[in-house]
Amino acid sequence: MPLKRSSEIRRIHLIGVSGAGMLPLSLCLKQAGANVSGEDNRMTSEAKETLERYQIPIQSASDIKNSEVLVIYSSVIGDSHPSREESSLRGWKQIQRGLFLADFVKGKRLIAVAGSHGKTSTTGLLIDLFESIGEEPSYAMGGCFASKRDPGRWTQSEWMIVELDESDGTIEEFSPEISIILNADHDHHSKYATEKEYLDIFRRLGNRTMGHVVLNEVIRGSVGEYLVQDRIVYSKVENSGRLATNQLGEFSKNNQQMALAAMEAAELEKPDLAKISFTPIKRRQSCLYFSPTLNVIEDYAHHPVEIAAIREGLASVFSRKTIAVFQPHRYSRTLWLKGELAAELSRFDYVHLLEVYEASEDPIAGGSGRDLWDSCKNHFEHC
Repeated sequence: MPLKRSSEIRRIHLIGVSGAGMLPLSLCLKQAGANVSGEDNRMTSEAKETLERYQIPIQSASDIKNSEVLVIYSSVIGDSHPSREESSLRGWKQIQRGLFLADFVKGKRLIAVAGSHGKTSTTGLLIDLFESIGEEPSYAMGGCFASKRDPGRWTQSEWMIVELDESDGTIEEFSPEISIILNADHDHHSKYATEKEYLDIFRRLGNRTMGHVVLNEVIRGSVGEYLVQDRIVYSKVENSGRLATNQLGEFSKNNQQMALAAMEAAELEKPDLAKISFTPIKRRQSCLYFSPTLNVIEDYAHHPVEIAAIREGLASVFSRKTIAVFQPHRYSRTLWLKGELAAELSRFDYVHLLEVYEASEDPIAGGSGRDLWDSCKNHFEHC
């Protein structure tokens, strides 16, 4: 739904409003002038505080008195959710978050951040880079800053930065001016059964992109060779500088180089990295405790490639023994990648496993925390 019509709707109601993609959208809508409300069965205290600060009512669909309501729901909210059933009974139009967002951003010069890993960190970095040259882009994160900074913003700027989600397929609805494709390691196996199916979504995104596609050499063969070649911008290591952040390892360096390449592709002023204050991202190498003998680091890594990246990054700084406390994310990912997960976890000195965070999935035989435990035991004894 185009922005010019969003304020004409009597009410926009978001189901699952505290979700990583939903909260930023609710803030963008509110700042764009829409009448917004939301609900979430798993409302976090941080999301509640943010919604209250923006005077966005927290209520269920049954409490809404308006007769004309557009309902936006998270991809993890099924048809049987009580508020979706209530919306159907009252004849309200319902639309998935990603589908709405793709239409909502039309009219903006869109920079889309895509890939298997590093999207939220790179989106946050791009926002910092834009602001360092005096730009105030609209943006919609797929996560939250570690500070009180809002994860979504709508401004009068012609630019908008959006983190794309490939997990539910709505990435197919976006045709950005500039796309950053950070990497492409097979994931979301319940949606994309084969590696080719997964790679194809990024190839199609690249070919829908109206301006430039920013890639790195790692995915030249798997993605780059399938795109229109004169639109590709490959990030470069040399002379790119390095922004001081809390992020360790090669992944962080790659994210920075690709964000800088996107700025160049947009023909924007080159940022002075020495003068930029990086805004940390929540659960991305966040230091929860520090002492001379113990450091506690929290990270969102849930794919074998991400686990390897955080372990290697920490090893480049610390020489201590490492204890990994790991909660698998999704039964389907655990089922398909438990061998690779176990192999990477075995590189830590000790591992403590939690049960799977289901992310709306039903249990799958072979995809439980116990199944991953059994795989880990094949690698080492301290599990």
